[in-house]
Amino acid sequence: MSQYVRIARQAIVGSNKKLYGFEMLYRSDKDPENRTELNLDYKTATSKVLVAMLNQIGLNRSVGQYKAFINIDESILLTNLLGTLPAERFVFELPSTIKLTNKEIENIKMLRGKGYVFAIDKVILSDEFMRDFSKILPYITYLKIEVIKNDFEYVSAHIDRLKEEFILIAEKVEDEEYYDAYRDLGFNYFQGHYLSEPTLLKQYRLEPKHIGITRLYKMLQSDSTIGDIATEFEHYSELSIQLLQYLHSITDKKIKKANSIRDIVKSAGKDRLLNWIILLVYAKSNQDVATEKSAHSFFLNRRINIMNAIMDNIDPDKEGMKRQIDLLALLSTLIDVFQVTFDELEESFDFNDLLELALASRLGPFGKIYNIATEIEKSEFADDDIDRLVKNYNTDIEKIQHSLKQHA
Repeated sequence: MSQYVRIARQAIVGSNKKLYGFEMLYRSDKDPENRTELNLDYKTATSKVLVAMLNQIGLNRSVGQYKAFINIDESILLTNLLGTLPAERFVFELPSTIKLTNKEIENIKMLRGKGYVFAIDKVILSDEFMRDFSKILPYITYLKIEVIKNDFEYVSAHIDRLKEEFILIAEKVEDEEYYDAYRDLGFNYFQGHYLSEPTLLKQYRLEPKHIGITRLYKMLQSDSTIGDIATEFEHYSELSIQLLQYLHSITDKKIKKANSIRDIVKSAGKDRLLNWIILLVYAKSNQDVATEKSAHSFFLNRRINIMNAIMDNIDPDKEGMKRQIDLLALLSTLIDVFQVTFDELEESFDFNDLLELALASRLGPFGKIYNIATEIEKSEFADDDIDRLVKNYNTDIEKIQHSLKQHA
């Protein structure tokens, strides 16, 4: 398995060619240049895109301040997943081939009432299309017109009504002629290779264990308490760091007293956690259960063990500190490996003074542990400078190595 998770994005621009948003596109892990996998269904592909965006790359790094256009179909529409996402950041693209029953129509109507925005993708305009989609058109904001397949004369004849009712996006714009023609008609936005090729986004992979996802999924569907679920999370560092990135991506209010993964899990609540776990389940639905652990998973777990080994020696009377040290290891990995800044994390989580001081400036008691851990990671205990550093805290390399063996 690749050490990276990958998705692609293609720009959507205005008539002045100013960036408006991105359509997010699935890319095969085995072949990133391949746009599709023949055996991959909509639900799995969409879930993989959302997991990559929200859990690993992060929403801000995926699309910045711009809108993310996400392809969905009825299999996603009839779940609770969409309602957990921030409405102002997403546009959900329905395929023009979607089969609409009363259930789909009611879900679109309900989500639109909550502020969620829909587009219809790959539209070929005709009287038949307007008739078939008449029940949902009042809830549709964007029509994405596939310019190559449309009858330009038909579009021109109906443009006044279309502009009154929808925001129009010309897609598959492959040359200047198409761009000029649809711009002159009054289309709002444009997408296609003439304007922007899809670009690949990638991030180091931290793949959670199937056993952890399965166990937490079962617990969240049962009468297990949120305290029991929070305790279970402590066994799965890859899941925990993905949860931190996910909450950072979607939360517009600070999570208060975020001083351990237990605190954060309890604040998230069972309903939000269940929808998040379901997203992971969908994303892994066609994946080998025996997933190979990535190098960055080893890095994360080793950092947790090193920090706890240092804590054992610096402050053996560490009652109640281990959970904070574990969170420090998770957060510092987001900063050091995944390039999430402390300022960004602070927008989403309310840390205590010890964690804040360590993460912001590597000062204070936890800052000492952070510094020693990163020095050990760089030189694998071999540098005399590390020994001098740790002796200032009444310990030495051999004692830390001994504690590390106990944690491993």
